[in-house]
Amino acid sequence: ALEWMRRLALRSPRLWRACAESVEVALQDSKFARVHLADSIYALAALRGADQGAESNLVAALLNAPETGKAAPKMGAQQALRLFLSASLLRLPPAPGREGKTEVAPAPTVDLPLPALLGHAARMARQLPLPDRRALLEAAETLGDDPEAKDGGRLSADLASIRALPVAP
Repeated sequence: ALEWMRRLALRSPRLWRACAESVEVALQDSKFARVHLADSIYALAALRGADQGAESNLVAALLNAPETGKAAPKMGAQQALRLFLSASLLRLPPAPGREGKTEVAPAPTVDLPLPALLGHAARMARQLPLPDRRALLEAAETLGDDPEAKDGGRLSADLASIRALPVAP
């Protein structure tokens, strides 16, 4: 249902919540974690709605789950990119409301595992096709204001390797 909602750009709070609960339950299955987890978390992050605070916290909790941490190193390049993009989406400011006013939604109260997700995506980046490398570079550039991304920070080496990727104009 998540993939269907994402493809058609449909948003239903009740359906989103039901899908989030199914992902939480399915997270216990190692096959689900290996095959579908990255896409599911990415779809949940992309489909967050007006109640972004609670939904962001739930997606952040899924990213921080021990099962996710155990499955992430075994994931391929596309899946590593999806997990990193999910965390990047949670860092974005909310979209303008219906009247054009930007609603201020609180950032997730759960810390995101950005160093681990960025590191894995950076290691696997050479296996990504060109459009995905561009998406990785664009998402990584949003971390430029993070104190950990400055010279000597935990994210700086991974950001430097991503910036050095060959990305044709």
